[in-house]
Amino acid sequence: MRLEIAPELQRPTGLGTTTSAELLVAEGDLLFDAGRYKEAAASFERAMQLGLARPHEAASKVARSYAKLGNRKQASRWTEIAELLDSPNWELRCEAFRPVSTRGASDRAT
Repeated sequence: MRLEIAPELQRPTGLGTTTSAELLVAEGDLLFDAGRYKEAAASFERAMQLGLARPHEAASKVARSYAKLGNRKQASRWTEIAELLDSPNWELRCEAFRPVSTRGASDRAT
C-alpha cells in the first residue's frame, strides 16, 4: 500500500536555499489551511526543534493550531512561549524555565 499526499499538501517547490526547518513551517501552513491542525502543530514544533531565525512565529502558529483543536491549555502555553521568544532578552528569561538541580545544595549541606 502506498500513501500519497494530496497535491495541495505537498511541500512547495522552488524554494531555493530554504532550510528544512523553513520547509516544515511551510508544510505546517499548508496543513493548517487544510484543517489538519494536529499535524500542523507537529510540523511547527519540529521546525522549532531544528532551529528557526524567528521561533516566536512558529510558536504562535502552534498556539493557533491548538486553539483550533479546542485545546485552550496548550494554546495558552504556546502563546506564552511565543511572547517569551519575541522578547529582546528571551535567552535570559528562558533560564527561569530550566529545572534547577537540588543535588548540589544537598551535597553542600552535609
